[in-house]
Amino acid sequence: LVRFYELTEQLEKAVELWTKKIKRNPKDIEPYEQLGELLIRHNRIEEAKAVYKRLLPLYLTEIESMGYVSAEMNYKLCRAYMEIGDYGRAIIEFTKVKHRNPKDIEARYLLGRSYFYNGWYDEALNEFDLLLIDCQKTFDELTKTDTLKKDIFDISGDQRKSDRDIQIERIDTTIGWIHYHKALIYEKKGNYELALSECKLAIRGKVSSALLAELMARLIGTKETK
Repeated sequence: LVRFYELTEQLEKAVELWTKKIKRNPKDIEPYEQLGELLIRHNRIEEAKAVYKRLLPLYLTEIESMGYVSAEMNYKLCRAYMEIGDYGRAIIEFTKVKHRNPKDIEARYLLGRSYFYNGWYDEALNEFDLLLIDCQKTFDELTKTDTLKKDIFDISGDQRKSDRDIQIERIDTTIGWIHYHKALIYEKKGNYELALSECKLAIRGKVSSALLAELMARLIGTKETK
């Protein structure tokens, strides 16, 4: 039902549903995670930050009760630190995740973002450039292994995406967001030509058209005043 509300642009109803679930059971982690992700997807960053601030103590409590930090919980903890703005701690924790699993594309992307938000622009560019190489390799491998698209149907006859298609879409989206963040970095560095080039590459992924339009307008305006 939440997904239906989101797809039909009834965002407030989706937010309301997760909020009710949180009120019914304030110690249940999943509704916080789902609400946080929902708000981030729709660029409601401050609201998402407030959700993650409430989520972080729940993670720490679960870690204490388990007596150890699982790989999944380590990742979740990293994400929470990043979303609440504790980028230094996020960098430390995401680096641990990266060393444990260098093929974790999502963790490496978020590590690059943490570098960026912490003001470490060269480190962010380096991480993003290395990740782009690996993403493109994976993308090429996935798209050449099976040139014939095989549609999968569930019992009701509805078409569903294959695991391969989902992987391709996820990597393509990540590549788009990497280019978007590289554009932001070049803007910070004052290299508006490179920033605009990265914006054009970001169109490939599912980067918000409104965000891209806003950034490109800002870059063109700044460039013209120089």
